[in-house]
Amino acid sequence: KGAVSLSSRKSGHFSGSLEKDLKSLFELCSMYFTLLADVAQKERRKFKSMIDSMRDAVFMVDEDYKFLIANPAIKEMLGLHEAETVNIVRVSSFFSTRLSIEDVISEVFALGKIKVVDDLPINDRYYFLTAIPVKVRESVVGVVCLIQDQTSEKELEKMRRDFSAMIIHELRSPLSVIRGTSDFLMKESKSLDEPQKESFLSQIKDSSDRLLKLVNDLLDSAKIESGNVELFKSEVDVNALVTEVVDYYAKSADQKKIRLLANVDKSLLPMQADSDKIRQVLNNLISNGLKYTEEGGEVVVSTKKEDGSMRILISDTGRGIEESHKDLIFQKYKQVEYAKNTEKSTGLGLAISKGIVEAHDGKIWVEENLPKGSVFIVELPL
Repeated sequence: KGAVSLSSRKSGHFSGSLEKDLKSLFELCSMYFTLLADVAQKERRKFKSMIDSMRDAVFMVDEDYKFLIANPAIKEMLGLHEAETVNIVRVSSFFSTRLSIEDVISEVFALGKIKVVDDLPINDRYYFLTAIPVKVRESVVGVVCLIQDQTSEKELEKMRRDFSAMIIHELRSPLSVIRGTSDFLMKESKSLDEPQKESFLSQIKDSSDRLLKLVNDLLDSAKIESGNVELFKSEVDVNALVTEVVDYYAKSADQKKIRLLANVDKSLLPMQADSDKIRQVLNNLISNGLKYTEEGGEVVVSTKKEDGSMRILISDTGRGIEESHKDLIFQKYKQVEYAKNTEKSTGLGLAISKGIVEAHDGKIWVEENLPKGSVFIVELPL
């Protein structure tokens, strides 16, 4: 609200038509001022809504360090209730072990330039602080601070480094065997009998197969991440495929003294699928079952017809999977972290299996196998 005053030294100066014109002018000005006030109010509400909806913590202080803006995210970060007030003391105490927030703000007021503080570890989390000057006619009248929680990014970066280190190790091991064994054969081949030569050649072949599988897994993983999984579908007898893969792993199961069984639903008809890709999923799941099942245990691969779909179930009597890990193990980098507590692995197998199953418009998940172990379930539409 406001008022406009207009005066003149001449008596009766605003009488007649001039008075009417001025009255119309003032009414028009009043209308425009009202419209401008409404627009400004709407813009303020829009700005507040935008700031409040941000996941990052945002606040603005004036030259006296009074808070002009503080969104809900900053309150959540500080552990405050919605009704509690954010002030410089609360923010300072949060950062007190790593930096003085007042010094950062003072520097921005003094220099009029953006200040960035990266990699702030506080309470097992990592933060990124950006302080931005707010200027009016080149004078800094306030500072906006944006605080971003970068903990997830830091954890992901660490997982990627761990993954890279593991891949290097997995590449180096078979290459070392191939290099060392081939060098030995070249130098000592004349002194070796045929069984010895075959044994060394078998080591080279096994290491080559391991190396090839790793390279193929990396390529498949890259295709899945980019969404370029190619399927070459044909009519597939899943029961026959399951029996074939189980037979392939029979020798490995016998060596570990694990009972490996196939239990197929004979009413299941052939379906449209990529035979090689489904075989790859079976290879990954059965080899995992054998890897994590102890001597004397059991791995059962079964098929089952459902309404409009079919299921492949791979159950084992292994160590089982913690509830908190059941979703994580299908993620490429997360599984590396999980695998540290079991056996050394690239952690690509389950991520690739998930990508293949989803490319078939299917689902894959894991459940508890009572009284002990896990059941991996692959569901594919018929």
